[in-house]
Amino acid sequence: MVIFGRDCEDDKELKTLETTAFKIEAVKPKIENQQKKLNEQYIRTFLFNRLN
Repeated sequence: MVIFGRDCEDDKELKTLETTAFKIEAVKPKIENQQKKLNEQYIRTFLFNRLN
């Protein structure tokens, strides 16, 4: 009976981890795109400051 209960808890934990991983993967491209934009903005600002 305890083993069944533990298996059930493991299944819930696994499902939670899978859901979390899915959410992270869904947001990852947005974060990477934002990082790219910030990096480009930083480079433009750096070059602008160097030229002036």
